[in-house]
Amino acid sequence: MELRHLRYFDVLCQELHFAKAAARLRIAQPALSIQIKNLEHELGTRLLQRSRRKVELTHSGALFLVEARKTLAQAQNSIDVAKRAERGEVGRISIDFTRHAAHAGVLYTWLHAFNKRYGDVEVLLREVTPRAQFDGLKDRTADIAFVTTFADGAALSLAIQEIAKIPMVVALPAFHRLAKRKRISIDELRDEAFVALNINETLPVRDVLGFTPRTVRSVTSDVSMLNLIAAGFGIGIVPQTVSTYGISSSVKYCRLEPAGPEIIVGLAFDASAVDPVVKAFLSCASSR
Repeated sequence: MELRHLRYFDVLCQELHFAKAAARLRIAQPALSIQIKNLEHELGTRLLQRSRRKVELTHSGALFLVEARKTLAQAQNSIDVAKRAERGEVGRISIDFTRHAAHAGVLYTWLHAFNKRYGDVEVLLREVTPRAQFDGLKDRTADIAFVTTFADGAALSLAIQEIAKIPMVVALPAFHRLAKRKRISIDELRDEAFVALNINETLPVRDVLGFTPRTVRSVTSDVSMLNLIAAGFGIGIVPQTVSTYGISSSVKYCRLEPAGPEIIVGLAFDASAVDPVVKAFLSCASSR
């Protein structure tokens, strides 16, 4: 038994007339009669009661029709799902991101654009540390990663698309003598005590300032850093995105003159293993 036999039977039951059903199916009437007889033979029961005047469903035929239509509908649904999957309209995408990449504002805007066009795709998000930002792509637990350092990714032969830049700013205690400034010259910071953020997601302070600052504290958490700055232990050079962390009343952020290098936010993926859903996400992203 094949799906076409069920389709022939369904159309015949709609028309209850062999000639009309054959015309709809675009096959010869004798061929349709043979197919229905073969179906009845395979099932071992009569599905239709035929006479010169009319064609009627038997009790077995009526029950078989209900199940046949379910099968046809499920088959069509399977076809539709396969086609939609090929277009990236259904499935799942796993996205890793670092904190600064998320706070740069690109993650939620791109997710919003993707969800509007591909709302049936399940999106899995996972925040990762800068040190582990490429691990998911390497072991295939992530399809895409929003990253902020590129050297390791290049070594892994990953494709990386630049999508945003984050300027570096100086963070000062609210009571600092320079805290009311909108811009601060880098030269004015040479004699200051610094709290250093020792993670590889941000730029080395000496690269931003052009000199090696006097570091009095070194931490591995930007939240710890901000609290030390707020308490007056020193000042710090941080990505501008840190200003969204909610300690604004105790810490002030000023732009640097000259501005210096910026953190580059990138979209990383393995170009050799891009499935339709990832292609859909990338196409959505490239249209922004």
